[in-house]
Amino acid sequence: MRKIIATAILLISAIYVGYAGSIASVQSGDWNDPATWGGAVPGTGDDVTVSHDVTINSSLVVNSLTFGQAYYPNPDIGTLVIGSNSIVTVTTGETNLNRSGNVLTVEEGSSLVKTSGDFKVSAQATVAINGGVEVQNGDFTVSGGNNSTLIVAESGSLAVSGEFTYAHSNQTIDILGNVTVGSMKASGGSGTTFNIGSTATFTITNALTITTTQSFLVNGDFNIGSVSVTGGSPIFEIGEGGSMNVFGNFDLASSGGLDISAGSGTVSVGGDMNIAGGASANVDGTLAVDGNLSIESDGNRITGSGSVSATTADCPGDDCGIGDEDEVTSAPAPAPEPEDPSLPVELMSFVLSADQNSVSITWETATEINNDRFNVYRSDDGEDFELIYTVDGHGTTNDIQRYGYTDYPGLSGVYFYQLEQVDYDGKNEFFNVKQVAFGTASQTQNLTIYPVPLSANEDFYVSYPETNEVVTAKIYDLSGSLSLALTAERQQNRIRFMSAELGLQSGIYIVQIQVGQNITTQKIRLQ
Repeated sequence: MRKIIATAILLISAIYVGYAGSIASVQSGDWNDPATWGGAVPGTGDDVTVSHDVTINSSLVVNSLTFGQAYYPNPDIGTLVIGSNSIVTVTTGETNLNRSGNVLTVEEGSSLVKTSGDFKVSAQATVAINGGVEVQNGDFTVSGGNNSTLIVAESGSLAVSGEFTYAHSNQTIDILGNVTVGSMKASGGSGTTFNIGSTATFTITNALTITTTQSFLVNGDFNIGSVSVTGGSPIFEIGEGGSMNVFGNFDLASSGGLDISAGSGTVSVGGDMNIAGGASANVDGTLAVDGNLSIESDGNRITGSGSVSATTADCPGDDCGIGDEDEVTSAPAPAPEPEDPSLPVELMSFVLSADQNSVSITWETATEINNDRFNVYRSDDGEDFELIYTVDGHGTTNDIQRYGYTDYPGLSGVYFYQLEQVDYDGKNEFFNVKQVAFGTASQTQNLTIYPVPLSANEDFYVSYPETNEVVTAKIYDLSGSLSLALTAERQQNRIRFMSAELGLQSGIYIVQIQVGQNITTQKIRLQ
């Protein structure tokens, strides 16, 4: 008898570990439907694999998120749609779309936040960003196979703290919204067109390094720390209304080219520009170099009918191609304003942490220029924010500066924080919204339904401290054919669920309750 009991305990323990650790989809459906996962809805601390068509319409936190392909019992390819007004936070691990046909869609008003780990798109996978994607401590890579797609819509944004890399052939990268990356590297096969649309702003804080043949079609704003072309034949085509701003040096070597084909297209270089090797430039718009313009040989001379200016020029035979050297240097271009794109403040980190009593808010800057102050805002719904703290900036500095504030919200729940930077001249910039769960860490154990047994014509309750967390609940029959939403009412230290109004028959049902990030699924018997 003891052996049987011991075996049962071991089996139960094994099931529990699987439930709390790695969870994979078993069929298509809603994230919060237990049937999608075979009974256990993933949440905080879980490693999740999406291998079917799954939709999220609520905010949640998971440990890791990957995409796969299912063969049994329901063959499918993993796709995930993050619905509007949802925030999905992934705390660690690599997120990888590595199966042909994997798709991630982030709808407008929603966001995916990776607080740690890399994000990879490969093997003919697709990422469509209509809301926001933020990789806070990692890289973003489009590689591992040909014919992958990255689309950032006009309403979308992508922020990557590390390096943005794309490789292999025939990748589709279409940027219509706002993208900010730490650095960028283009390598691998040919056939990829990097499209920056007229509504887009693409900012590379540090260097763009190109080692292969790529095409950059710029009709929006392309802001870069510096450009180095070391291989291949990349083409920068600046279209009507497009602008390319290089805040450091622009080294166009190998056999690449710059084509400012439209009269209103502009390229501004804050440092020096070097055209060498097999490279060439056609300027029908405007090329303005604040430093020295260097033309290596006769074959590198600039063609076109536009305007070229530089502070100094070094061209063979004093002939840079458009006019002579005197004409080129007679109209020096103003340097690009230093506050664009990453200044006046280069934010290194913005971190929230919470315990049962307070929320700690810390942030660091790498550089500051004319920075007057920071404002910290708080919201309990992610939409309406109030100012809770102001601290003076450090003016102009190249040293790392650290800031901090401790907030005491009072009421437990999920809170959203946003940081604003303000210049001496009143210009401001808002950084991405962060969220944190405050005072809720121990409350999962309290999601226990009572009274038991329950009559079909009465409501049920769970004990739960008063918080600002959103409450949702659904009830299912065992066949899965019935799925109804339960109305919830917050009462002092408990939540009432209006099951009586549904007119349910006697029998066994499955109830799923979510309070903030806490989720429970329980069976109840109605008499």
